Amino acid sequence: MSNTTSYKIVPVEISMTLIGIIVGIGILTLPRSLAAAGGSVVALLSILIGSLLTILFIVIYTKLQRSFPGETLLEALTHTKAGSWLAKVLGLAFACYFLLLLAYETRILSIVVRIYLLIDTPAEVVAAVILLTTTYAVTKGLQGIIHLNLMFVPITVFFLIAMMVVVLPEFEFEQLLPLTMGDSNSIFQGVKETTLSLLGVEIVFFFLAAMKKEDLKAGPMVASIVIIFILYLGITLISFAIFSVETTEVLTFPTVELVKEIEIPGGVFERVEALMITIWMMSIFNTMSVAHFLTTKIIRETLDIKKHSRILPSWITLATLIIAFAPRSISEAFLFGTIVGYGGIGLIVIGLICATWIAIRKKKQQGGAR
Repeated sequence: MSNTTSYKIVPVEISMTLIGIIVGIGILTLPRSLAAAGGSVVALLSILIGSLLTILFIVIYTKLQRSFPGETLLEALTHTKAGSWLAKVLGLAFACYFLLLLAYETRILSIVVRIYLLIDTPAEVVAAVILLTTTYAVTKGLQGIIHLNLMFVPITVFFLIAMMVVVLPEFEFEQLLPLTMGDSNSIFQGVKETTLSLLGVEIVFFFLAAMKKEDLKAGPMVASIVIIFILYLGITLISFAIFSVETTEVLTFPTVELVKEIEIPGGVFERVEALMITIWMMSIFNTMSVAHFLTTKIIRETLDIKKHSRILPSWITLATLIIAFAPRSISEAFLFGTIVGYGGIGLIVIGLICATWIAIRKKKQQGGAR
């Protein structure tokens, strides 16, 4: 993101954007992953620890960002000795990561839509249509991407909360028993799965550059993680209480199955899951739009592409389609997503180290100037 960008993000916008990119596929699959890791106590601890780690990252990086306001992590790196080549390498790594994330989100979206909505429509067609839509969104720039989240995130959050409230009468506390702590391996596995479901937070490396220095506060972003914590914990425990831990473990998309338990009087909606998938697509569209935007932006700035830069989003769409359908099955697609997630965690750690290094150098330079 160039520091010449005139549009400035305000705290509520970065909070909405964080919710929009994080609550994507994780909201559909996390209950299954945590059921495999252990019982309800393990799930509670895992979501709590994963959320606290994410909050810690946000607090630390927001403070570091104040050392180089108006610049992305990559831009700040270019101003250091030997930082130019490091910025290019890290930039290409982030571009590859967001491209692979976009491909993974595309594949899972096509699978979900084909299972629950458009049974006879080829998955490739579904993927192509949604990617063409995100390509158009990218052309609207940072402001367009942010405003998409402002429109869709409140609808998604409201629906998820309403869904939990409606299915509460089916809640059976006995299904959560026994309330055992589980061993350290179970908790570690659960924290790992939760952390993967909280990925998306790495956008702060790029989006905080578009905020005024006085707006660089961790509070609003922490609030967004708290909202995600409530959603993840509520949906996971309700899934366990209605289906049991054992049943949740074998459901591909437990949250969608949870919606099937809703019965609306009068038969207004015979298939509530279709409504849920439609609203969920708003959330996944936000995630994909941000990933598509950042892939385009990072490649354009890292490689200094000016010629044909307007068609770059289209080339990224083509590459995404090819990568998205490389996995031959749902299980391979989930494995692909896990590998991408590990890459994201690695980049967060590297990015945090680089930001700390930059902040220390800036402090030393300011001290020397005095």
